[in-house]
Amino acid sequence: MTFLRHRASTAALLAVILGAGLLLAPGTAQAAPRRAGAPILFGLYDHTDADRMVTERELGKRSALVGKFFDWNNGLPALSYLDKNVTRRGAALVVATGPAGYAPLSRVISGGEDVRTGQWAEAIKAYGHPVMIRLMAEMNGSWEPWSTGQNGNKPGEYVLAWRHIVDVFRAHGATNAIFVWNPNRAYRGATSMRSLYPGSAYVDWIGLDVYNFNEAAKKGWLSFDSMMKPSVRQLRQAAGYAKPMMLNEVGTAEGRRKPLWIKTMFASLPRYGVRAVNYFDELRHEDWRLTKTAANRAASRYAVHHNNIKGAGDLPLATIERIARTGA
Repeated sequence: MTFLRHRASTAALLAVILGAGLLLAPGTAQAAPRRAGAPILFGLYDHTDADRMVTERELGKRSALVGKFFDWNNGLPALSYLDKNVTRRGAALVVATGPAGYAPLSRVISGGEDVRTGQWAEAIKAYGHPVMIRLMAEMNGSWEPWSTGQNGNKPGEYVLAWRHIVDVFRAHGATNAIFVWNPNRAYRGATSMRSLYPGSAYVDWIGLDVYNFNEAAKKGWLSFDSMMKPSVRQLRQAAGYAKPMMLNEVGTAEGRRKPLWIKTMFASLPRYGVRAVNYFDELRHEDWRLTKTAANRAASRYAVHHNNIKGAGDLPLATIERIARTGA
């Protein structure tokens, strides 16, 4: 906490594509990874596995993606835990992590975190299944330890630190690590997404965190489209059109319009080319939960059974893991 729809002239569109292409690895396709009728993977972030399973039962939809926040210093949990709570439930793992305040980006760049990074890489390699890593997410905000300006982090260091971590994973042969570049939604005062993009050779997926806080200090009730349109525009200007996109965290606070917000959000995903969505189903600061009230529950249940939203059981694990690896 923590498609592009526009009508441009041919010249303007070509300029955008060529500009994005400067960030692409040689030989990388530049077409948007969008396919009519492509399934959208459904996932949840919950405080506990038991909470997630309760929500899944209430929705009649199991998570294809299991979202987790794991402390960088503690590493990946035991493989037996992941096997029980993720793999055997037919899902793929999504992990949010990154070096905390004790390890500023200059320390990462200089190799000071290589031992810890190597331990992460070896644990993920041993797991064997694809792990989508939301590495140092919401970096365009001012609140994360890896944000520019925090802990003495200088402009440009985020990109160098990201590339260094990915290089360490590759040196350890952790080819099942899927790196997800994940800024917060666009807002006034945010660090430029373009300045933070590590380059297509170092990124597998791109994504966004999008929250409607329903607070006066955060401009009150915000529609999903009002946040997504500028955010996706900036995301694609930074990263180009070749990478699959996901909503890494999304949620809406309580309010009389919450059921409609939920239905509209899920229905809008195909228009933006979103291939995966992880809903933040927690009571944390606000009540984001999908099933707190009967109206929320009915809207959420309807939404996840329409719009080509697919969970575990709707698709075989092999297909879910293939999409997690490739976006296709």
